[in-house]
Amino acid sequence: MNPPDVTLARQRFAEGLSLYQQGDYTGAREKLEGAYAASAAPPVLYNIGACLEQLGRLDEAVDAFEAYLADAPSPRDDVRARIASLREKIGR
Repeated sequence: MNPPDVTLARQRFAEGLSLYQQGDYTGAREKLEGAYAASAAPPVLYNIGACLEQLGRLDEAVDAFEAYLADAPSPRDDVRARIASLREKIGR
């Protein structure tokens, strides 16, 4: 495994957030996945989940939020509630 490329990860993360704010959730997800590939920083998974949720890909969003929680430095009850809400919507 290659060492994290923090500079590249930050660049892609910033680009992803900008695209998300512009409503380009597909482009944002792609940039954020590139950021995660460059550094594997858990917070990026949360943002990928948010993109997937906006795209209506709820199963994948749940998976991303759960992966985020598995690596998050501290418990996040708000994310657990979001997962529960998404599961309710998809009947899972």
